[in-house]
Amino acid sequence: MGKCYVKAYYDWIEQTAALSDAERGRLFIAVLEYARSGLEPKLDGREGILFPVFRATLDRDNKISETNSKNGSLGGRGNKAYESGRKQNKATESEQKATKDKDKDKEKDYISPSPPLPRTAPTFDEVAEYAKLRGGLIDPKPFYEVYSVAGWRDTEGKPVYNWQQKFQLWEKRELEKKGGAMNGHGHDTGRDAKKWNVPGAVNL
Repeated sequence: MGKCYVKAYYDWIEQTAALSDAERGRLFIAVLEYARSGLEPKLDGREGILFPVFRATLDRDNKISETNSKNGSLGGRGNKAYESGRKQNKATESEQKATKDKDKDKEKDYISPSPPLPRTAPTFDEVAEYAKLRGGLIDPKPFYEVYSVAGWRDTEGKPVYNWQQKFQLWEKRELEKKGGAMNGHGHDTGRDAKKWNVPGAVNL
């Protein structure tokens, strides 16, 4: 049969579990003799019952080996199924590499979004009510419109966590523009906050 070896399979251990060591030995020698000469041995023990199973395995392996050898001598592919599987594996590896490259490009192009605001932005009514509690010193509408357009973020793009504090600073600047902070209007925004017990108010 041309080969100088025999493929042995792990499941042979389970298949011969019922045999004694001597029966296993005779079966193994019979397998080797059949693989070398192609002649069926004479087995009188229980190993003779299992030999046809092993013979079928040897015949199948020999047929595959001969086909591969023939194809190889003609310059063809030894095992079409193997080659097909190898091509498929290469294609899969290429697809995986392409996917990884795309993911890396996405990571490079990804820009982290601005952090979400910690709470719902105030409504105009809330801002107007707060301005009223502080004495109605300025018109709250410009303050509300500017910060609404900015998405309730400051000039550095950071979320406004305390809009009441921002309003106080806005109020102070507006009063200074009018020359009324502490003089013209006679109001101290810090004292107003204490007077009206405004939540979140700070002394400026």
